[in-house]
Amino acid sequence: MNAAGAVARARRMPPSAAAARRSSGCWIAWCQAVLLGASALVIVAERSALIYCIGFYLWNEETQWAGLTLGLFLPGTAVQLLSAKWFYDDGMTGDATSLSYTSCTWASSKGYGTA
Repeated sequence: MNAAGAVARARRMPPSAAAARRSSGCWIAWCQAVLLGASALVIVAERSALIYCIGFYLWNEETQWAGLTLGLFLPGTAVQLLSAKWFYDDGMTGDATSLSYTSCTWASSKGYGTA
């Protein structure tokens, strides 16, 4: 028996360990999808609060504060819209489920989430 054969045999894993490695990559992809969803909720909450503030200032005829808030609102929104456009231009389309499935298959094919 040569040393290369012993090393190759030592690196082989039982089928259950290989399945655990694949499911670990899928688990990481699902966690990333949940994090993406939570981030989206935070962004929507922040944008909604800013729109409410602009409406409140305009209702109370405080146009300077409304203008300042709008001036801070637009650049952040532009960055988010450009980011979404670049995401879709890269070929990633669909909902969060297909995104997480794509991440899951990509992560498992690359061996991510393995020890």
